[in-house]
Amino acid sequence: MLENLIESFTAPIETRVDSGSVEAFIDRNASLYDLVVIGASTDRSAVSRLVSTPTFERIHEVDCDVALVHRA
Repeated sequence: MLENLIESFTAPIETRVDSGSVEAFIDRNASLYDLVVIGASTDRSAVSRLVSTPTFERIHEVDCDVALVHRA
């Protein structure tokens, strides 16, 4: 699916996977890029949703555009 997204771009694209928090990763790296693409988790349990708010609600200021991808 990511391959389908990047086929339409002619500029260089870099994929990064980090094991830390999404917020910290975006804080460290967003200013270096034009766009950050975040995948939405669709398999979270009710308890997980109560304990941890969705990522898009925890990200407040970002120095680039953000695309949230939800596979429905």
